[in-house]
Amino acid sequence: RYVRPSLSLARNPLRSWPRLIHRRLYYRLIMTLESRLYTRSDVLLVGISRKTQEDLERFYRTKEDIPIAYHGIDVIRFNPERRRAMRAAAREQLGLTPEAFVILLVGSDWKRKGLDCLWEAMCKLGRPELRLLIRGEDDAAPYRSRWESPGAVPVALLPSREDVESYYAAADLLVAPSLEDTFSLPPLEAMGSGLPVIVSRKAGVSEIVTNGRDGLILENPTDADELAGLIEQICDDANRRRNLSEQAVLRARQFTWDANAVQMKRLFEKALAGRARPGGVSVP
Repeated sequence: RYVRPSLSLARNPLRSWPRLIHRRLYYRLIMTLESRLYTRSDVLLVGISRKTQEDLERFYRTKEDIPIAYHGIDVIRFNPERRRAMRAAAREQLGLTPEAFVILLVGSDWKRKGLDCLWEAMCKLGRPELRLLIRGEDDAAPYRSRWESPGAVPVALLPSREDVESYYAAADLLVAPSLEDTFSLPPLEAMGSGLPVIVSRKAGVSEIVTNGRDGLILENPTDADELAGLIEQICDDANRRRNLSEQAVLRARQFTWDANAVQMKRLFEKALAGRARPGGVSVP
């Protein structure tokens, strides 16, 4: 069976094996449960993206038309007014100078989140104003020699905090070059906050981004040259940043948890109605 390189024991240091083994056992358990549940004809499945639907068809051979219910955001927490109000204090707390252009990556399992491609892209640009902030749980040891090399882009690992919107406030751009992601919520939260985003085509969230209007889409999350070009577009053009930010807010406000709840309510009502009929679907 295929094991992703990020979970391969042979490709990771011994000290990381307990975490890797735990993660592999967890994934194996989930895959077993999914294979038993997702193939049942009496269960209504709901995807969080079209990518979910495609994955279900590919791995479990499901053929039914699966409804999609995208994730949402809390617009009270994630909005441009709050981001502007928090920005000065957030940057001061992180020791960021006014001229620094700050790129943020949010998420654990950094290889899958595309950190390698992002780091290479930033190095290719060679711009002294660039700063990289990373929020997520993972083993930083394999990266430290690169981060600490002479002339390397400054990197800060951010501690966990409940108000992640403070990190969105400190940043100038969120980059999410995931190699694979069923959705990825941070880009949507960042869009709601008025932060420009670059998202991977391999992530479900890209389905709600209109490339060049409310965000930029990275077609190949392993292509550092392509990513460097997208980053440079946003770095060099303040008007483009502003337009992307304004349109991102409008787009993100179409995806709230209230809207998600209304959609899920309809789907549950449909499932309950089907359960009341012979041969109808059941509530999952």
